[in-house]
Amino acid sequence: MMSRRRGMTLLELILAMTLMTILVTAVGLVLRTGHAAWKAGRDDSALVAAANATVRHVVRRARQAQVVVAISDPSDTSGTLSLSMPSGETLVWAHDAAAREVGYGVGNANDLLAEGITELSFLGYEADGVTQTTVLDEIHSIKCAARVRLPRETGGDRTVSCRAWLRAW
Repeated sequence: MMSRRRGMTLLELILAMTLMTILVTAVGLVLRTGHAAWKAGRDDSALVAAANATVRHVVRRARQAQVVVAISDPSDTSGTLSLSMPSGETLVWAHDAAAREVGYGVGNANDLLAEGITELSFLGYEADGVTQTTVLDEIHSIKCAARVRLPRETGGDRTVSCRAWLRAW
């Protein structure tokens, strides 16, 4: 007469638990890697969006400006720009390299416009649109460029730039 076995042996139970542990660990690693990649992409996208927003803001205001009051040297990667508006206000943009921030304001740049900007530069152009100049009376067009450094494994920098003609010209 044969006895009927019910249940599992200890060896079968240990083997099942080991296989289940391996499976759960593998799924956890895949999910964690996917989440890290998604987060890195999201963070990079936010930095590039901040650069785009900064450049759009400067260009939109520059198109309304009467004259350039002050502009930093083209080689200055922590640039400043001051524009005189038809209302009589002077709008100012300034980059703080240490804090990686762009400030904006009327009269002085004390309001935060964007974070994460590693470089901000301004170039002034004469009426021909080709010749660079720092002579304020000769500036008819401005090029604004914002650079961000992308973190983590993605590496690299992204530069966003745009040009705008002054309204008064």
